[in-house]
Amino acid sequence: MPGIDGYETCQQLKENEETCHIPIIFVTAEMDVDSEERGLTLGAVDYITKPFNPTLIMVRIANQLDLKRHRENLEVIVKERTKELHSEHERALKSERLYRGLMEAAPDAIILVNEHGSIELINNTVTKMFGYGFEELQNQQIEVLVAQCFSKYQEELRNKNNENTNAREKFRMNNLVAKRKDDSEFPVDISLSIMKTDKGSMIICDIRNITGQKEMEKQLRQAHKMEALGQLSAGIAHDFNNMLGCILGFTEMAQILDEGEKEKKLEKYLKSIYQAGEHARDLVAQMMIFSRVNANIELQALHLKPIMKEVIQMLRPILPSSIDIESNLDSEIPEIMADSVQINQIVMNLCINARDAMQGKGIIKIGTHRSVLTGHICSSCHNQIKGDYIEIVVSDNGSGIDNETLINMFDPFYTTKEIGKGSGMGLSVVHGILHDYSGHIIVHSTLGECTTFRLLIPIMEAKKTNTNIVKKKEIDEVVGKGKHVLIVDDDESICCFLEQLLLKKGFHVTAFTNSESALSYFSKHKGDFDIVITDQTMPKITGIELA
Repeated sequence: MPGIDGYETCQQLKENEETCHIPIIFVTAEMDVDSEERGLTLGAVDYITKPFNPTLIMVRIANQLDLKRHRENLEVIVKERTKELHSEHERALKSERLYRGLMEAAPDAIILVNEHGSIELINNTVTKMFGYGFEELQNQQIEVLVAQCFSKYQEELRNKNNENTNAREKFRMNNLVAKRKDDSEFPVDISLSIMKTDKGSMIICDIRNITGQKEMEKQLRQAHKMEALGQLSAGIAHDFNNMLGCILGFTEMAQILDEGEKEKKLEKYLKSIYQAGEHARDLVAQMMIFSRVNANIELQALHLKPIMKEVIQMLRPILPSSIDIESNLDSEIPEIMADSVQINQIVMNLCINARDAMQGKGIIKIGTHRSVLTGHICSSCHNQIKGDYIEIVVSDNGSGIDNETLINMFDPFYTTKEIGKGSGMGLSVVHGILHDYSGHIIVHSTLGECTTFRLLIPIMEAKKTNTNIVKKKEIDEVVGKGKHVLIVDDDESICCFLEQLLLKKGFHVTAFTNSESALSYFSKHKGDFDIVITDQTMPKITGIELA
C-alpha cells in the first residue's frame, strides 16, 4: 500500500503494548514464500492470498478469534495459578482445578513447554490427537510431535525472554506436518505464546488439526472453479459458433464445387476445416486443464521460430484483412523448455485481444529475441525480474489499456468484453503458463495509442526427454494386410472414420456402435481378431468393462 505498507503497519501494532495482542491477518496478492515468511515473522497470525473465497476468509477470521479467546483464557489462568502458589494449599488446589478445566475444555491440543522446548504439561486433546500419554511426553522435546515447530524460533524466544518487557510475544506457523505415535501424519496450524511466570518463561503451544479445514478449502476451490466454468458458457458458445461456422461453411462449399474447381480449392477448404477442429480441440483441452486439480505437461527443448511461424499462419484466417501482421523472429536465440501447444495458446490469446482492441483495423507486431534483464517488475506476479530470457513480444496500435484493467487483467474471468464476446480466461491462462515456466510478463500500454506484451521465458539447459516420437515415415510403413481389427464406438461418425482409415491401410475391419453386440460377436469369433480398438465411455457396457 502507498505511504505505509502492511509490514510496517503490522510491526508498529506489535511494538505497541496496547495493540500487540490483536491478531493480524495479511490479505495480499504477494504469493511468494519470502513475503509470507516476512509477514509471519513480524507477528501476523495468518497469510491469505488474493483472489480469495469469502467463505474461506470468514472461516480464517473465526478460527483466529477462537484461538485468541483460548490463548487469552489460558494466559489468565497461568498467571492466576502462578500467583496463587504462594497462597494457602486449598486455594492452590482450586486454581489447579479451574486451570485444568479450561485446558481440557479447549478443542485444540494445548502444550506448555519451557524455554528449552521440553514438554511440561498437556491437555487431554493432545492424547486424543497424537496417541501419546502424558508420561510418554513429559520432558520430551515438542518436536517429537511437530518437527521444527520450536527450534526455528528458539533463539528469538530466548531473546524476548531476556528483555525487560511484559509484552506477549506470539508466533504463528501454518501448514506444518504433525506426526502421531503410529507415525501417521496430518496438517496442523501452531501458535506459540510466551508467558513470564514466577517459575520463569513458559510457552503455550496451541496446535490445531486442520485436516477438515484443508478438505473444506479444497472443496471450496473446486466449487468456485465449477461456478466459474458455468459463467464461461456464453463466451465458449461464441468461440465454438465461430469454429462450427467455419467447419459447416467450408464443408458445404466443398460439396458444391464444380469439377474444375475441386483440384484447386478442395485442399484449401479441408485445411481450414482441420484448423477449426484443432482450435475447438484446444479450447476443450484448456477448459479440462482448468477444471482438473492437476495437469501434467511434459516440457521439451524447443526452437521458437518454427512455432511462431505456425502461430502466424494460423492467425491469418482469423484476423480480418484490415489487420496486418509484422514479424521479426530471431533464428539465433537458444532453446527454451516449454510446450509448443501452450506457446501457441498464449500468443493466440494475445493476438485475439489485440484484434478486439484495434476494432478490426491496424497492425500487430510479433517478435522474438534474447534479453538480459534486471530491476524490472513483473506485471502479473509483481516480483522483481532478473536473469537471461527469451522474449516474445506482441504489440498493437489499438486503444491501449486503462489503469483499472491493468491492475485486474490477470485475474481469472476478468474481462472488459460484453457477454458472449469471450470467456475472460485468456490473460489468466497466459499468466499461469508463463509462471509455470518460471517466466514473467511485462506490459507497456499508453491509453488511446498502443499496448505491448513482453513474455519472458528463462533460457534453460535442454533436458533429455524420452518421448518416443513416431516419424511420419514409420506411420506410412504400417501395413494392415492380413490383420483383422475390431472397432467399438457408440459414435457412428468416429466409428466410420476409424473404419475408413484402417481399410485404407489394408486392414480387415469389423465395426460396432453397440458394445453389447460387439462383445457377443467377439465371444463367438475369439480367434479372428489381431487387435481391438474401443471407446471408453459407452452406454450399457463401458470400454473398461469390455476390456
